Amino acid sequence: MGKLIIVISSVSLFLEDTLLLTESIILFLKLGLAAGIAMVMLFHDMSQHLFSRLGSSVLPLFFIFTGLLGDVLSYVRLFALGVTSGVLGLVVNQIGTDMMGDSWYSYVGAIAFLIFGHSLNLALAVLGSFIHPLRLTFVEFYNNAQFEGGGKAFEAFTKSIKIN
Repeated sequence: MGKLIIVISSVSLFLEDTLLLTESIILFLKLGLAAGIAMVMLFHDMSQHLFSRLGSSVLPLFFIFTGLLGDVLSYVRLFALGVTSGVLGLVVNQIGTDMMGDSWYSYVGAIAFLIFGHSLNLALAVLGSFIHPLRLTFVEFYNNAQFEGGGKAFEAFTKSIKIN
């Protein structure tokens, strides 16, 4: 709960000019940020004594604030991939139309180039739409959900031989 309050307060305070927040709301968000930090400091590991929890709370707070930056950069990367795919499509269209001349074979070459270029762009988009959700799931989601793993160690099948 403390992490959620920290994230909401931090993002809202970062966007205070855009959101046109009043002074009373800004004060409320600052108090919420302080309360979220206090919650993380006091309750992040209830198995420790109070003073040990306060001392060891630096690392969880660090991961919360650097995680915010990492999440923003992750979504900026996805946005950049989409923009790159659009620009690549425009470049393929421009080159394809520049290849068209007066003869019929220039049109055949231009159409072949357009099909090839857009096929490559589509292949890159399909690859990106497969890899990036996997990365977000395994790196971002499992990290934010405090996933610990588990299961059993892999043991390969063995063939037992009986000797009579």
